[in-house]
Amino acid sequence: MKVLMLNSNRFREIPAIPFGMCCVATAIEDAGHDVKALDLFFSKSCVSDMSDIIKEYGPEVIGITIRNLDNASVINPEFLLEPIKKDIIDPLKKMFSGTIVIGGPAVGINGPEMLSYFDLKFAIRGDGEAAIVEFLKRIESKIPMDGMEGLIMRDGDDIVEDNPPMFVMDINSLPFAKPYKYVDVNGYKKLTTPLQIQTKRGCALKCTYCTYNRIEGTKYRIRDPQYVADEIEHLVKETGINHIGVMDSIFNLPLSHAKDVLRAIADKKMKLKLTAMEISPAGVDQEFVDLLKEFKIEYVIMCAEAGSDTTLKGLGKNFTKADIFRAAKLLRKAKITMVWSLLLGAPGETEETVIETLDTIKKASSMRDMVSIAVGIRIYHKTPISEMIELKNSFYPRDNYLFPASYTPEGISMERMRYLAMRAALIHPNYYLLGMRGPSPFLISTTKIINMILRMNQNPFIIHMVFKRLQNLMGMGFVKRFIFDYKNKDLLENA
Repeated sequence: MKVLMLNSNRFREIPAIPFGMCCVATAIEDAGHDVKALDLFFSKSCVSDMSDIIKEYGPEVIGITIRNLDNASVINPEFLLEPIKKDIIDPLKKMFSGTIVIGGPAVGINGPEMLSYFDLKFAIRGDGEAAIVEFLKRIESKIPMDGMEGLIMRDGDDIVEDNPPMFVMDINSLPFAKPYKYVDVNGYKKLTTPLQIQTKRGCALKCTYCTYNRIEGTKYRIRDPQYVADEIEHLVKETGINHIGVMDSIFNLPLSHAKDVLRAIADKKMKLKLTAMEISPAGVDQEFVDLLKEFKIEYVIMCAEAGSDTTLKGLGKNFTKADIFRAAKLLRKAKITMVWSLLLGAPGETEETVIETLDTIKKASSMRDMVSIAVGIRIYHKTPISEMIELKNSFYPRDNYLFPASYTPEGISMERMRYLAMRAALIHPNYYLLGMRGPSPFLISTTKIINMILRMNQNPFIIHMVFKRLQNLMGMGFVKRFIFDYKNKDLLENA
């Protein structure tokens, strides 16, 4: 069969190479089908580009990968399915009469609701490599879709199939992704986008807000460390990109596997730039830090989320404040930069726990670290936090949280949390409040000029931190805080 894969992610804040789509395309091709891919991330006209490739290629089936429901921001929520519907799916239905199937991480969260929203018939959840091959087999052989693992099917207004995800238990059996074959990797290279590597799938953690184990399963499915290293070597050779980002839910759990992966990569003796590695304080010891140090890793993302044991319990974390201090001490001693991820607003959160979190991170972090603060928790379907709300309030939203909705703890208002976070960001040059206005066009342009002159590759937020420090030295930081406090004088007490 002739299959066309479409990447629908056009969210500029997250320029991600569509590795999932490339994995699925590879599996389709290996199963004996003809496949092409259209990456709409760089498209100036989705309608025109889709029309051209449909006329030229004549696909029988079109698969659309959908990465995110929204930007996960409570402060400034952005529903990402709306432009996908308007710019891609609605026009596609007018120009293509064949079978359309959607897949990707977002479908693993709200597949039935997405079919209704887009007015489509088929969706696939779980590991797309296996599910799409079975889906195509049934279409080609005219086998009924009934009971197909991973399939969601809609007939009229009714969901008639809503089956459990299809997972590949031996993920070492899957072929390497081939992004260089299906997408313009040079376009992503210009945006300094890393190659995305998974060392495992699934997540055994039980964080109250997270969707990973709904999307990938509740058990770790481990990739052989040598296989991971071989894939990195292959991708670097074929793409010319040596910037590697590990896209596991959490990289360093299980810790022994993470160490084996780092050793296997090190044995290749490749010149790599490792970034965007999300780690848990629960999986940091001296040996792990020494392995990271060997790579001269640019930074790790420290997924602490909170600095109060009460809040950590409300988030369902498997570590304590003491673990945060222990892990941070080891990483600071090794001079490894951390990007701290904080999430205010968990069940049990109060003003005291917010202040405790900010104080903990102030003590645990260094001036070269960046502290990213998110205020409020986006509620997703069938997460522990949504089930807690429904049990407590007998409330079950008809859209199953397809549209952005946020959780507000009983002990503190969203407004108060935002105030405390913004004030901390004004005091500390290396703190950044997610969901607020990012680097200005001027700052982004300045960063590009600095990088070009000095032949560097600095992130705009690094330059942003430097500018904020200069402002503080000149007294402008004090002026900004004074104006902020004056405008928010009703909220200033107890600050």
